[in-house]
Amino acid sequence: MGTAGYVKISKANEWPVIYKRKGKISDTFMVDTASRIKDPDTGVAKRIKTTCKSLAEAKVLCEQYSVRKANQGSEGFKLTKNQQTDAELALRELEGTGLSLLEACKFAAEHHNVEGATMTIAELVDDFMAHKLDLKAKGHTRGTRDRTLGDYRSRHGLLASKFGNMRLIDFDEVKHFDPWLRRRKSARPLINCTKVLFNHAVDRGYLKRNPIKQALPEQSLKKPEILRPNEWRNLLLTALHTD
Repeated sequence: MGTAGYVKISKANEWPVIYKRKGKISDTFMVDTASRIKDPDTGVAKRIKTTCKSLAEAKVLCEQYSVRKANQGSEGFKLTKNQQTDAELALRELEGTGLSLLEACKFAAEHHNVEGATMTIAELVDDFMAHKLDLKAKGHTRGTRDRTLGDYRSRHGLLASKFGNMRLIDFDEVKHFDPWLRRRKSARPLINCTKVLFNHAVDRGYLKRNPIKQALPEQSLKKPEILRPNEWRNLLLTALHTD
């Protein structure tokens, strides 16, 4: 397959090279590796030229070749035709996500077998509280006092009301938590309780890591007010008459 009738449309130093040929009904495109690499079907090293029906298809093929070359070198072209087709379909699924095929594969491998792949935030909240109540029944006092449990119920209830149906692996600090947090008045208690909740998920093996990474904001302390003379007098009188 030659390049006669085709016009190069790739920029300088881009690899592989894309060529375009005008047609009566539609244009055709060709991806040219421009160097000898192993053919995925025969294993014989040769220059690979592939005709595509659209520019989008040609770009997907170029990305596929580029990723393989970057991650595996020319050995990456040993993939079979079926594997190439599978990779091409995967790249199409990733269009618009900003993720590369390698990043998507790493994410899938990391989360495929964890329970958080199916568990929702509402289910995690219930699991957390059941665990705390079980510890309290066994006599543990750390993190199980009534006031502490009340705080957890309140903060986690807010989280569940907003993100309850979301899977744990889909929950993202920047995309979901931060915008919601900015609309809340008391950020510090929410951050703390949410971090505790997801630490529980990590401890139980539901997640590989806690999605909440931000540190707690510093508490702002108000300057003490200076009492007026009559306020000092009333304070002293109250102290003198108090047993």
